[in-house]
Amino acid sequence: MEISYNPVNGGNDRYQTIVCRTAVTDELSGEYVLPDYIGDVKRILHTFVRPRYSECTAESDGIRIRGESVFSVLMLTEEGKVASGVFSLEYTHLCECAAADGDISAMCYPVCENATARLLSPRKIALKARMRTAVSAVGTSPCVPEYSGTHTAADEAELECRTDTVDTLCLCRAQKSDLHFSEDMVLDGAESVIGEILYIGAEVSLPECRTAGGNLSVSGEMTVFALCTDPAGKLYCTQRRFPISATQKCDWKDGMNLWAWGTADGVKASVVPNSYGENKVIELDVTWSYCAEGECNLPMQIARDAYSTRYVCENTYAPLNLYAGRKCERAHITVNESRPRGEVGGESAEKVLFTSVRIQPAAIVTDENGCMLCTANAEVAMLVTDGEESPSVLRFTVPVKYEGDALPQGSVCDVRMEAEGVRGRLDSGAVYCDFEAVLCITSIEKLSQTALREVRFDRDNPLPPDNRPPITLYYPQEGESVWDIARRYHTTQDSILHANRLTSDCIHTEKVLMIPSQNKNGVYSGVI
Repeated sequence: MEISYNPVNGGNDRYQTIVCRTAVTDELSGEYVLPDYIGDVKRILHTFVRPRYSECTAESDGIRIRGESVFSVLMLTEEGKVASGVFSLEYTHLCECAAADGDISAMCYPVCENATARLLSPRKIALKARMRTAVSAVGTSPCVPEYSGTHTAADEAELECRTDTVDTLCLCRAQKSDLHFSEDMVLDGAESVIGEILYIGAEVSLPECRTAGGNLSVSGEMTVFALCTDPAGKLYCTQRRFPISATQKCDWKDGMNLWAWGTADGVKASVVPNSYGENKVIELDVTWSYCAEGECNLPMQIARDAYSTRYVCENTYAPLNLYAGRKCERAHITVNESRPRGEVGGESAEKVLFTSVRIQPAAIVTDENGCMLCTANAEVAMLVTDGEESPSVLRFTVPVKYEGDALPQGSVCDVRMEAEGVRGRLDSGAVYCDFEAVLCITSIEKLSQTALREVRFDRDNPLPPDNRPPITLYYPQEGESVWDIARRYHTTQDSILHANRLTSDCIHTEKVLMIPSQNKNGVYSGVI
């Protein structure tokens, strides 16, 4: 009768190790008929895109991701007015992921690339985007055989198990959604009275993340910008920054590396008068969410080998990919770029209303000296007006480059680059864009391991009787261990260690070992 003994997962469920990393790309497209309140559109001015996911779950056949790209499109109507509309493209993806046995959970990081909005007719637009999603699957400690009295079959077979310890990168994740931020955005005396809000958006930055007293705290700022018209229909843009923070219960390990990021999921705004009766106050109600992660290296036990001292065994081994040694490199790159007005079509531009910068995913290469070179393109869009207050958008691309230290061989890298402090300006001959490119590069060393996955022994196929004398003298070979010798003679490591008064598995080739044999009662002979 065959009995299968499967190594079990162990470890702490709160600290999980990465077992699979991959990335998937989805091409999204769709056509939309514009609502009646917008009217006929003459051209599209600018498109804001925000990716978000609604589901990231580990299933038996892979990791399922569902989400959407939310487009906010600014348009110029045939009547010369600026209008806006919000549209979305949904996506779903099932990506293969060779993860460890047992329960796993998944994390994903969506990025929207090459998003465009194109006018098909005065009443119809086409949207297109590429969604790139980085996926990490995490699970508990891999393949740790458990040898205890609760496993009757394992006890009966008198299994000898060998494990060792590997430091692996473990992750914790916490997230919170449906948070509300309410504040008044008060315009100053130099800004015009609000006639209408054409577009309002918000961005969340959370540079501070810490744990203390059983709580996880994140803090940073929310930047809100609004495109408005005054009562005469003149366009202008206003922007404010507000402090923001959130706290939740958390019992993470002290000393972990922490980071967080947030998103503004929805912005509601209404115009109310100030104390002087002027419409110069915007009441904000922003729904936002955040995700925080902590990482540390924790020791994980891995089963390497096993055998029975009573029955013939058949072992199954399998490759196991682990990750360790995260290295995080952060940098701020100051970018000051200009373009001749004629090159970007800005000959008649007189005023910059607002400027946005979207940095495309970066590429990492290694130069001839082994150093890291990170390059990316930043897409600049400036909404400007001419002397007749007719809006248009100037676009150009800015290269961003960063040189860093060499990366460990075989590392897996993640690169995030965002623009902060964006400012656009004009002079008589050129347009200028100034911003800080905030770069974060994380590299993780990939560890390829071989682990014991299953031990099968047959109780109807016992080992042949041990006809050796009570003690066998053995001359160790170069590179042999006590484990190797014990397995060859169907005995235990402890019996050899005890018989030879050894305290470790290390042996010297010049030392003669005494190998005790097992009698019919299962008792090992030895030296007292």
